[in-house]
Formats: sequence, structure tokens, C-alpha cells
Amino acid sequence: KDAPRMRRELHERMGEQLKHTVDSNIATSGLNDSRGKIRNWQEKFVGSGGGYVAVRAVATSTGSNSPGAITNYLECGHRTVLGSGRRPNRIRANDTRKAWVDGFWFYRKSQADAKGIAEREVEKFVQQIKDRIEGGGE
Repeated sequence: KDAPRMRRELHERMGEQLKHTVDSNIATSGLNDSRGKIRNWQEKFVGSGGGYVAVRAVATSTGSNSPGAITNYLECGHRTVLGSGRRPNRIRANDTRKAWVDGFWFYRKSQADAKGIAEREVEKFVQQIKDRIEGGGE
């Protein structure tokens, strides 16, 4: 009877650790987030059935200036507009500016840690279930 609650608690714990990992990677990525605006836009989300967890940008608005869109630009990079006039994206041979801004990849870096977090938490979860079956737990 307690399995759904226990599964949700498992994902809540994993979500807290993943959120901390993403925040750490934002802080160390070279992105100037001294006021924590980008980190505050990221939130832990546990599925309605408690079966999964994700860290993603808050869904406060939509469009090209929403937290989700800006997070995506920062994560993956984005195109820039160079020059002016009829062909603003044309790059001349002697132009030292870049046509693409590199991403900071704070989510991608967090994926490597996600597997370890999940393995540790699932081991604790299995031990908790084992203790319950054997009569030594809650």
C-alpha cells in the first residue's frame, strides 16, 4: 500500500540532488549568474504519479524571452546577428566576430552525475523495501 508514497519520496530525494547538481554546474560554467537569476529559474518537477523527476526551467511564460527559452539559449548556444544592412548574417573573411555563441552545457554536465545519484538512491530504496518485507522497517 505504501509503494506509491515511497516511490514519490524516492523521486523527491533524487530531484533535490539533481537540482543541486544543475545549480552547481550553472555556477561553475562561466555563466555570469552572480544574482542567481538563472539558477532560480530551474525547478525540480516530480511527475503526477511520482514515477519520474526532472529539473527544468519554470513555466511562468511562453515565447522567445521566457525562462525556458533563455535557459535553452544558454544551454545550447545561439546564433548572433553580425553586421547590418541587407545581409546582416554574412561573415566577411576579416571579421573576427562569431556567428554562433557557444552553449554553457550545464544540463549536459549534470547528466553524468544523474546516473550516480539514481543508482545510490535506488540502492537505498531497495534496502528500505527489503527491511519492510523482513519486518525491520516502518
